[in-house]
Amino acid sequence: MKTEDRLTLVVTGHQRSGTTLLQLLCNAHPEMTVTPEFGFFINCHLQYESYRRTVINRWWITKDRALTQQDEGGRLLPLRNTWMILRYLMAVHRQRMTASTLQAIQEGLQTIFPRSKVVGDKYPDYIFSLERLASPEGPVCVVIYRDPRDVASSTLRMVRTEWKGRRFAAKMDSAEKIADRWLNSVAAMRDFPGYVYPIRYEDLVAEPGAILRELSERLGVSYEGFPVNWVKSDSVGKHARGLTADELAIIVYKTGSVMRELGYRL
Repeated sequence: MKTEDRLTLVVTGHQRSGTTLLQLLCNAHPEMTVTPEFGFFINCHLQYESYRRTVINRWWITKDRALTQQDEGGRLLPLRNTWMILRYLMAVHRQRMTASTLQAIQEGLQTIFPRSKVVGDKYPDYIFSLERLASPEGPVCVVIYRDPRDVASSTLRMVRTEWKGRRFAAKMDSAEKIADRWLNSVAAMRDFPGYVYPIRYEDLVAEPGAILRELSERLGVSYEGFPVNWVKSDSVGKHARGLTADELAIIVYKTGSVMRELGYRL
């Protein structure tokens, strides 16, 4: 497949906004391979040796995550993440990470996934690196955003259970912190209107066919490749049971004006 016929993609947004759902939908598409939080683009400003260390560190964190790719016969095959990372770093090294690091990273991904028309990575923290990624030379940046009340409810549940004790969880261990972080993520999304493709989570789960058809047109892939039936709408409005009255009041107080601008009802 010719390089000029291919795209690279980052899927991002505040944690618990639907980035994983969107990554799974994209990776299930036969023309796409989107990896789960390998962070290829997060340190795109570094020179090769420093960049290599950051990729290996991310691999150590994500090495057990399942990733599959379709072969020529349409069968889903598991990818050996160690081999994939080694091939990727070799491909990037050939570019020497000099004048255009974004180009090197994108060509590295295209090298390890040669049969995919669209290649990329999902990582929530890309939302805070858009000043490096959102450019004519950069990847397509798809940002998914969600009602901050549901984001806070889901995030606090994870912080108190699966994420408990993890260093990054300290950034999101209160309603105040999540509200501020959500506002910062929305501001980042709005700062690059020509380079960011926003998707509202509630629209995706309510009308997955319409939203995924628009996305397929933007990426130049067939709409039929998306498993639309995977999308369920039962996760909207769960904050009513997941937040205390004080937590809900904090979220609404801090984010209310921006929520209204984005069409959320208070």
